[in-house]
Amino acid sequence: MLKSDPRIISPPAFLTGMAVLFWGVATGNLLISLVLALLLEASRWVKTRWDFDENAHVKAFQLSLLLMAVWVALSWIEDDGRKGSLNVIKWLPLIFFPIEFAQRYGKLDRMNLNAFFYFSRRRMNLDRRAGKEVHPIQVNTGYPYTLGALAAAGGEEFSFYWVTLCVFVIAILFSVLRQRGLYWRSAIKVLPFVVALSWGMQWSMTTVYAWAKNYLNWGRFISQSSGHLVDYNSALSKPGEVKLNPK
Repeated sequence: MLKSDPRIISPPAFLTGMAVLFWGVATGNLLISLVLALLLEASRWVKTRWDFDENAHVKAFQLSLLLMAVWVALSWIEDDGRKGSLNVIKWLPLIFFPIEFAQRYGKLDRMNLNAFFYFSRRRMNLDRRAGKEVHPIQVNTGYPYTLGALAAAGGEEFSFYWVTLCVFVIAILFSVLRQRGLYWRSAIKVLPFVVALSWGMQWSMTTVYAWAKNYLNWGRFISQSSGHLVDYNSALSKPGEVKLNPK
Protein backbone atom coordinates (compact mmCIF):
# COMPACT_ATOMS: atom_id res chain seq x y z
CA MET A 1 0.00 0.00 0.00
CA LEU A 2 1.42 3.34 -1.02
CA LYS A 3 1.17 6.25 1.37
CA SER A 4 3.52 8.96 0.20
CA ASP A 5 1.48 11.99 1.23
CA PRO A 6 1.71 12.57 5.02
CA ARG A 7 -1.28 14.92 4.89
CA ILE A 8 -3.56 11.98 4.12
CA ILE A 9 -4.42 10.16 7.33
CA SER A 10 -6.40 7.00 7.99
CA PRO A 11 -7.85 5.46 11.16
CA PRO A 12 -5.59 3.32 13.35
CA ALA A 13 -6.02 -0.41 13.66
CA PHE A 14 -9.35 -1.69 14.96
CA LEU A 15 -11.02 1.73 15.31
CA THR A 16 -13.23 1.39 12.23
CA GLY A 17 -13.90 -2.28 12.95
CA MET A 18 -15.01 -1.49 16.50
CA ALA A 19 -17.29 1.28 15.22
CA VAL A 20 -18.89 -1.13 12.74
CA LEU A 21 -19.38 -3.73 15.48
CA PHE A 22 -20.98 -1.07 17.67
CA TRP A 23 -23.35 -0.27 14.79
CA GLY A 24 -24.21 -3.97 14.49
CA VAL A 25 -24.97 -4.34 18.19
CA ALA A 26 -27.07 -1.16 18.28
CA THR A 27 -29.13 -2.04 15.19
CA GLY A 28 -29.37 -5.80 15.61
CA ASN A 29 -27.14 -6.56 12.61
CA LEU A 30 -24.32 -8.20 14.53
CA LEU A 31 -23.55 -10.90 11.95
CA ILE A 32 -23.32 -8.43 9.07
CA SER A 33 -21.23 -6.03 11.12
CA LEU A 34 -18.88 -8.86 12.12
CA VAL A 35 -18.28 -9.76 8.47
CA LEU A 36 -17.70 -6.12 7.51
CA ALA A 37 -15.35 -5.53 10.45
CA LEU A 38 -13.31 -8.63 9.63
CA LEU A 39 -12.98 -7.61 5.99
CA LEU A 40 -11.96 -4.08 6.92
CA GLU A 41 -9.37 -4.98 9.56
CA ALA A 42 -7.99 -8.01 7.72
CA SER A 43 -6.52 -5.68 5.12
CA ARG A 44 -3.73 -4.88 7.60
CA TRP A 45 -2.47 -8.47 7.46
CA VAL A 46 -3.53 -9.59 3.98
CA LYS A 47 -0.73 -8.68 1.59
CA THR A 48 -2.76 -9.06 -1.60
CA ARG A 49 -3.48 -5.73 -3.24
CA TRP A 50 -5.38 -4.83 -6.38
CA ASP A 51 -4.45 -2.02 -8.70
CA PHE A 52 -7.55 0.09 -8.20
CA ASP A 53 -7.20 3.20 -10.33
CA GLU A 54 -9.37 6.32 -10.56
CA ASN A 55 -12.01 4.53 -12.62
CA ALA A 56 -12.23 1.76 -10.02
CA HIS A 57 -12.83 4.32 -7.29
CA VAL A 58 -15.57 5.93 -9.35
CA LYS A 59 -17.19 2.52 -9.90
CA ALA A 60 -17.00 1.84 -6.16
CA PHE A 61 -18.86 5.07 -5.51
CA GLN A 62 -21.42 4.24 -8.21
CA LEU A 63 -21.92 0.82 -6.62
CA SER A 64 -22.63 2.55 -3.31
CA LEU A 65 -25.19 4.76 -5.04
CA LEU A 66 -26.75 1.65 -6.56
CA LEU A 67 -27.01 0.00 -3.14
CA MET A 68 -28.64 3.15 -1.80
CA ALA A 69 -31.15 3.16 -4.65
CA VAL A 70 -31.95 -0.51 -4.03
CA TRP A 71 -32.59 0.15 -0.34
CA VAL A 72 -34.90 3.06 -1.16
CA ALA A 73 -36.71 1.01 -3.80
CA LEU A 74 -37.26 -1.91 -1.42
CA SER A 75 -38.57 0.49 1.19
CA TRP A 76 -40.91 2.03 -1.37
CA ILE A 77 -42.30 -1.38 -2.25
CA GLU A 78 -42.73 -2.48 1.36
CA ASP A 79 -44.15 0.71 2.84
CA ASP A 80 -44.96 3.21 0.08
CA GLY A 81 -41.47 4.69 0.31
CA ARG A 82 -41.93 6.29 3.71
CA LYS A 83 -39.17 4.15 5.23
CA GLY A 84 -36.60 4.93 2.55
CA SER A 85 -34.69 7.58 4.47
CA LEU A 86 -34.62 5.47 7.63
CA ASN A 87 -33.20 2.44 5.85
CA VAL A 88 -30.55 4.49 4.05
CA ILE A 89 -29.31 5.92 7.34
CA LYS A 90 -29.48 2.59 9.13
CA TRP A 91 -27.42 0.78 6.48
CA LEU A 92 -24.72 3.40 5.84
CA PRO A 93 -21.82 1.07 6.78
CA LEU A 94 -22.95 -1.52 4.25
CA ILE A 95 -23.90 0.98 1.54
CA PHE A 96 -20.52 2.73 1.53
CA PHE A 97 -18.47 -0.39 2.17
CA PRO A 98 -17.31 -0.67 -1.51
CA ILE A 99 -15.55 2.71 -1.25
CA GLU A 100 -13.70 1.70 1.90
CA PHE A 101 -12.86 -1.71 0.46
CA ALA A 102 -11.31 -0.17 -2.65
CA GLN A 103 -8.92 1.87 -0.51
CA ARG A 104 -8.01 -0.80 2.02
CA TYR A 105 -7.31 -3.50 -0.56
CA GLY A 106 -5.90 -1.25 -3.27
CA LYS A 107 -2.29 -0.28 -3.84
CA LEU A 108 -3.27 3.28 -2.94
CA ASP A 109 -4.83 4.13 0.42
CA ARG A 110 -6.50 7.24 -1.00
CA MET A 111 -8.75 8.35 -3.81
CA ASN A 112 -9.47 11.52 -5.73
CA LEU A 113 -12.10 13.70 -4.11
CA ASN A 114 -13.67 14.37 -7.52
CA ALA A 115 -14.64 10.70 -7.68
CA PHE A 116 -17.78 11.87 -5.89
CA PHE A 117 -18.46 14.77 -8.30
CA TYR A 118 -19.21 14.13 -11.96
CA PHE A 119 -18.62 17.62 -13.35
CA SER A 120 -15.35 18.10 -11.46
CA ARG A 121 -14.14 14.76 -12.74
CA ARG A 122 -15.17 15.62 -16.28
CA ARG A 123 -13.30 18.92 -16.08
CA MET A 124 -10.16 17.12 -14.93
CA ASN A 125 -10.36 14.70 -17.86
CA LEU A 126 -10.76 17.60 -20.29
CA ASP A 127 -7.72 19.33 -18.82
CA ARG A 128 -5.69 16.16 -19.22
CA ARG A 129 -6.71 15.81 -22.84
CA ALA A 130 -5.66 19.41 -23.40
CA GLY A 131 -2.21 18.57 -22.03
CA LYS A 132 -2.62 20.46 -18.77
CA GLU A 133 -1.09 19.22 -15.56
CA VAL A 134 -3.72 18.43 -12.96
CA HIS A 135 -3.35 17.80 -9.24
CA PRO A 136 -6.68 16.50 -7.89
CA ILE A 137 -7.31 16.60 -4.16
CA GLN A 138 -6.89 13.16 -2.63
CA VAL A 139 -8.54 11.90 0.52
CA ASN A 140 -8.89 8.81 2.63
CA THR A 141 -12.48 8.10 3.64
CA GLY A 142 -11.63 6.01 6.71
CA TYR A 143 -12.58 8.59 9.30
CA PRO A 144 -15.79 9.71 7.54
CA TYR A 145 -16.77 6.06 7.16
CA THR A 146 -16.17 5.48 10.87
CA LEU A 147 -18.29 8.50 11.80
CA GLY A 148 -20.99 7.29 9.40
CA ALA A 149 -21.11 3.93 11.19
CA LEU A 150 -21.53 5.71 14.52
CA ALA A 151 -24.25 7.96 13.12
CA ALA A 152 -26.10 4.95 11.67
CA ALA A 153 -26.36 3.49 15.17
CA GLY A 154 -27.72 6.70 16.64
CA GLY A 155 -31.39 6.27 15.84
CA GLU A 156 -31.89 3.07 17.76
CA GLU A 157 -32.82 2.87 21.43
CA PHE A 158 -29.49 1.57 22.68
CA SER A 159 -28.34 1.86 26.29
CA PHE A 160 -25.21 3.90 26.92
CA TYR A 161 -25.15 5.08 23.31
CA TRP A 162 -24.07 8.59 24.24
CA VAL A 163 -21.26 7.36 26.50
CA THR A 164 -20.00 4.96 23.84
CA LEU A 165 -20.21 7.67 21.21
CA CYS A 166 -18.10 10.00 23.39
CA VAL A 167 -15.45 7.31 23.72
CA PHE A 168 -15.30 6.81 19.97
CA VAL A 169 -15.21 10.53 19.18
CA ILE A 170 -12.43 11.09 21.74
CA ALA A 171 -10.48 8.17 20.25
CA ILE A 172 -10.87 9.66 16.78
CA LEU A 173 -9.78 13.08 18.02
CA PHE A 174 -6.65 11.79 19.75
CA SER A 175 -5.79 9.66 16.73
CA VAL A 176 -6.04 12.62 14.36
CA LEU A 177 -3.98 14.83 16.67
CA ARG A 178 -1.32 12.17 17.00
CA GLN A 179 -1.09 11.67 13.25
CA ARG A 180 -0.91 15.42 12.75
CA GLY A 181 1.87 15.70 15.31
CA LEU A 182 -0.05 17.93 17.69
CA TYR A 183 0.30 17.98 21.46
CA TRP A 184 -2.02 16.18 23.88
CA ARG A 185 -2.79 19.49 25.55
CA SER A 186 -4.63 20.51 22.41
CA ALA A 187 -6.88 17.50 22.80
CA ILE A 188 -7.64 18.30 26.43
CA LYS A 189 -8.70 21.81 25.47
CA VAL A 190 -11.22 20.59 22.93
CA LEU A 191 -12.68 17.80 25.08
CA PRO A 192 -15.75 19.92 26.00
CA PHE A 193 -16.42 20.41 22.32
CA VAL A 194 -16.09 16.67 21.77
CA VAL A 195 -18.67 15.97 24.45
CA ALA A 196 -20.98 18.58 22.94
CA LEU A 197 -20.45 17.11 19.48
CA SER A 198 -21.25 13.60 20.70
CA TRP A 199 -24.40 14.79 22.41
CA GLY A 200 -25.36 16.75 19.30
CA MET A 201 -24.90 13.68 17.08
CA GLN A 202 -27.06 11.58 19.38
CA TRP A 203 -29.74 14.24 19.65
CA SER A 204 -29.79 14.83 15.90
CA MET A 205 -30.05 11.15 14.95
CA THR A 206 -32.62 10.42 17.65
CA THR A 207 -34.70 13.41 16.54
CA VAL A 208 -34.54 12.35 12.89
CA TYR A 209 -35.59 8.80 13.72
CA ALA A 210 -38.41 9.98 15.98
CA TRP A 211 -39.66 12.39 13.33
CA ALA A 212 -39.50 9.73 10.63
CA LYS A 213 -41.35 7.18 12.77
CA ASN A 214 -44.06 9.72 13.58
CA TYR A 215 -44.33 10.49 9.88
CA LEU A 216 -44.68 6.79 9.12
CA ASN A 217 -47.41 6.35 11.73
CA TRP A 218 -49.23 9.45 10.47
CA GLY A 219 -48.98 8.14 6.91
CA ARG A 220 -50.49 4.82 7.95
CA PHE A 221 -53.30 6.64 9.77
CA ILE A 222 -54.09 8.73 6.69
CA SER A 223 -54.02 5.64 4.47
CA GLN A 224 -56.35 3.73 6.77
CA SER A 225 -58.71 6.69 7.09
CA SER A 226 -58.81 7.11 3.32
CA GLY A 227 -59.52 3.42 2.92
CA HIS A 228 -62.47 3.55 5.34
CA LEU A 229 -63.83 6.60 3.51
CA VAL A 230 -63.65 4.80 0.19
CA ASP A 231 -65.44 1.78 1.65
CA TYR A 232 -68.16 4.04 3.06
CA ASN A 233 -68.70 5.82 -0.23
CA SER A 234 -68.72 2.54 -2.09
CA ALA A 235 -71.36 1.18 0.26
CA LEU A 236 -73.60 4.18 -0.40
CA SER A 237 -73.34 3.71 -4.14
CA LYS A 238 -74.38 0.06 -4.23
CA PRO A 239 -77.47 -0.42 -6.42
CA GLY A 240 -80.67 -1.25 -4.64
CA GLU A 241 -79.63 0.27 -1.32
CA VAL A 242 -80.43 3.92 -1.99
CA LYS A 243 -83.90 4.86 -0.77
CA LEU A 244 -85.68 7.44 -2.88
CA ASN A 245 -88.21 9.98 -1.59
CA PRO A 246 -91.72 8.66 -2.35
CA LYS A 247 -92.85 12.19 -3.24
